[in-house]
Amino acid sequence: MSTRSASYQDIVRATEQPGCPLCHIGQKTAHSYLDNLLWGSVNDPELRAELDKLLGFCGKHSRQMMTFQGERLGVAIVHHAMLKEALRRLQNVDAPQSRSLSQRLGLRKSVGGDTPPVIEPAGQCPVCAKQAEIEARALDALVENLVDDLDGPLREAGGLCWEHLGLALQRCRDEPTQAALVELQSAAWSELVEHLGEFIRKRDYRFQHEQVTEAEAASIGQSIEALTGQYPPVD
Repeated sequence: MSTRSASYQDIVRATEQPGCPLCHIGQKTAHSYLDNLLWGSVNDPELRAELDKLLGFCGKHSRQMMTFQGERLGVAIVHHAMLKEALRRLQNVDAPQSRSLSQRLGLRKSVGGDTPPVIEPAGQCPVCAKQAEIEARALDALVENLVDDLDGPLREAGGLCWEHLGLALQRCRDEPTQAALVELQSAAWSELVEHLGEFIRKRDYRFQHEQVTEAEAASIGQSIEALTGQYPPVD
């Protein structure tokens, strides 16, 4: 892969800030998707038809829509339509009383036919799908250009989160690349463990006279992001 590819450039820019660069890229992708939707596509017929099948977005991205200041009208339009669709499905349940409650509420997909399930979404959240597509390209660019190139910037950023680390290791096609990734990730997390340990130690009354450093204080949030990934704030 050329080092001039868009995915490579995305990785380079993402490693200029602390935290998992794949999370940064995924967040940027989701933000752009939702921003474009709310500003100009909430009444697009094709998109609305897709969202009708899915009953909107996943919980995370539905809540992320609420972080866009001044775009609440778009959020209202989308969810007004989706809630009407959910209500339509619920009111059109036609099942004998002998069937279980879960069946009557459509918690199981019906066998045969093209009718969408009553409650269960009929596919993947489109924002999640777009994120996965862009993140996959970035991961390929990362592992193909890791050794003697992106390994340094990635180490400075603190490495990958647990989920993206696993995906990156799956994409490593040779032992040197895998070894380099494991080594830099181990170094980053060892440093984080040390900072956390020092924060904990300094909270002991015997050592409260020692000042907690900025890195030690930040290590708490960084440890959560390392294990769970990074998520946008929600108002």
